[in-house]
Amino acid sequence: MTYNWTTFNLQDALSGTLVGFRQTNEYDLSKTGVFERNMNKVPNYKVVIGGVVLGVNKNGVIETSQPTSAYIGQTLQMVTAEMGDYGAVGRSLTRSSGSSGEGFNDVAVLANIEPRDQFAVQVLNAILIHTDHPESFDDAKCLMYSRAAYRWAQAMMIAAADSRDGESTTQSTAVDVNSGDLQSNTEKLLYNIGQYLKEGVSIKGSTEFGASPVQTRILEMPTVTLEDAPSEPGGENT
Repeated sequence: MTYNWTTFNLQDALSGTLVGFRQTNEYDLSKTGVFERNMNKVPNYKVVIGGVVLGVNKNGVIETSQPTSAYIGQTLQMVTAEMGDYGAVGRSLTRSSGSSGEGFNDVAVLANIEPRDQFAVQVLNAILIHTDHPESFDDAKCLMYSRAAYRWAQAMMIAAADSRDGESTTQSTAVDVNSGDLQSNTEKLLYNIGQYLKEGVSIKGSTEFGASPVQTRILEMPTVTLEDAPSEPGGENT
C-alpha cells in the first residue's frame, strides 16, 4: 500500500483527485476531501474537510474557512494511492496503518463479519448513493470513503454501547433450582446428586504406600423423593 502526496494542481483536483493536508501518517486521509467549483461565489472553488467548508482559489490557497478560520492561508496538497493486488486473494491483509500494538503483528485476518463491519457497509451504501460515478474512483478516494464509513461505524458502536447496560461484575455459575418444580424422576435424581456433591464425597485412603487412611463424613441425601414408578420386570421398585 503506497501513498503519493504532491503539490496542488487545479486540473487534477477538478478531475477528482483528493485534496487536503498530509498527516504524520501518510495513510491518514481524515483531512482530505473532494474539490469542486463554488458556483457564483468567491473564491471560485471549495472543499469540505472534517466538517469545515474551505473556500479555495485556483492555486489551492485557502481564502475562507467556516466555521473555523484555522485553515486560512494554507495551501492544499493532493494525494493518490496504490492499493495493489496483494490482498485480492485470501483473507489475510497487512494493516496499512501498521502494527496492532504489543502482542500482535500487523497482519489482519478477515474471517467473519462483526457488528462494526455491518454498520460500515450500511453507511458506505448511503454515502455512495450521493456520489457521482463511484465506479470510477481512484484508490485514494475509495480508501477515503471506506474509512469514513468505519468512522461512522465506530460512532454507532459507541452509541450502541451507551444504550446498553455494562457487563455484570459479579461472576457466578450457580443456578437456583426450586426443588418443587422438578417433574420427572431423572430431574430429581440429578438434583439429588448435585446437592450431594456440593458437600463432598466420602474418600478412604490407602496404606499400601504408607499413606494415612482418610475418611470424610458420609452425608445423608436431600429429601427430594422419587415418584412411584412401575415395577421393573423381575424386580421391585427402587
